Amino acid sequence: MPKQSIAKTPELFEAWLYKSQGGDTCIYYTGFLYVDRCWANSGSKSQEAMNARSRIAAANRAWKNAQDGFVALTQRKIDDMEYEYIATRLS
Repeated sequence: MPKQSIAKTPELFEAWLYKSQGGDTCIYYTGFLYVDRCWANSGSKSQEAMNARSRIAAANRAWKNAQDGFVALTQRKIDDMEYEYIATRLS
């Protein structure tokens, strides 16, 4: 039976990928990734911006693994401007 996990850092995402099996899912980001990327890349030195950069690193790792054929990426709308970004492990 597929399992669902949460991994919001690159290290946790890689650990999930290593132990996951086909069909398992992982929420790797919650928010509105496009807007959060713009804000995190604005050059702000605030703690919030630095935290956003760290969380976005997990999304970058998920994207790379999708390009390499290990996961499929989807999203689910939670509310206006808020989504769960989900990786599904491919066999």
